[in-house]
Amino acid sequence: MGGGHGVFAPAIIAFPWATLPLIWQTNMALYQIAIAAVQFPVYGMLLDSVQKKLLVRLTILIVHIVLVILVVGFRDATWK
Repeated sequence: MGGGHGVFAPAIIAFPWATLPLIWQTNMALYQIAIAAVQFPVYGMLLDSVQKKLLVRLTILIVHIVLVILVVGFRDATWK
């Protein structure tokens, strides 16, 4: 296995919002790619639009980590 073929851990860590449906799905869908494309711009807009940047940074970090743990812990056997 070269070039990341068959290894989904980096995608799960980087894009937990897009990979969340892997818990109940056995295939990737186009909407998941769209979610992955807008995840970090949404993070940036959230950070840019608030006064309490530290609170938002911590919230984004905690939610991101919790989602990664959920996806890794409960994903379908297809994605292991």
